[in-house]
Amino acid sequence: MTGTPVWWVDQGPTNKWAIFDNEVNTQTEQEKELTYTVQPGVFNAIYLAGLDADVVSVTAKDRPGGEVIFFLTDILEASKPDDYWEYFFGPFRPQRDYLVQGIDQYAKAELTVKLTRASGLVKCGVIAVGDLKPLGATQYGAKAKPRTNSRIKTDDFGKTSVKRRPGTKDFTASAWLKLSEANSVLLTLLDTMDVPCAWIGLDLPEYAGLRAFGLGSGEISYDHQQDCQLTVNIQGYI
Repeated sequence: MTGTPVWWVDQGPTNKWAIFDNEVNTQTEQEKELTYTVQPGVFNAIYLAGLDADVVSVTAKDRPGGEVIFFLTDILEASKPDDYWEYFFGPFRPQRDYLVQGIDQYAKAELTVKLTRASGLVKCGVIAVGDLKPLGATQYGAKAKPRTNSRIKTDDFGKTSVKRRPGTKDFTASAWLKLSEANSVLLTLLDTMDVPCAWIGLDLPEYAGLRAFGLGSGEISYDHQQDCQLTVNIQGYI
């Protein structure tokens, strides 16, 4: 009928664009190699999440076709064998996320991210590109908590049924900062309120539990004359 509107049902992103939908578990998949070249504007860091690959390569140029200002290649190996048996027979465990920082900022920069593996599908859930800002020195006592989104129901007879859904990870952390830094940190918290982004508690590989892509909230406690304490709560995206 003429004039009848077309009705659409949002089933999710296509494979090509799933990597940009802000959901870690909706992964873009490609056989052996996955490459993206973008012009994101000014940035100094990249965070990859939902990874399943062997090698990551990152190239940044000052402009399209211009001079290379940053290049990195790394193996995405997260296996930590405890003994010889596990070393020789244990399964390969790829690193699930990866942080690249310290990139010089250019207004017209071109970024290329390439993920590869010898065989099988290369997968990536999120590429987050932006301005990585310090929020203070993370203190001991931070906590990472896996969170289930599954539907778990127990009936009147004690029988439990589980409808599994993708899970995620939350974390909480505290950091010390100088009083002179408090206003800048508070503005960062306000700017990122209700905005999905990458939150990095520590960039060391051993502290992968203190990294997540999702929503963050925090508060600053002015307990000392020259220092403040920041507490953040991060709700990871699925």
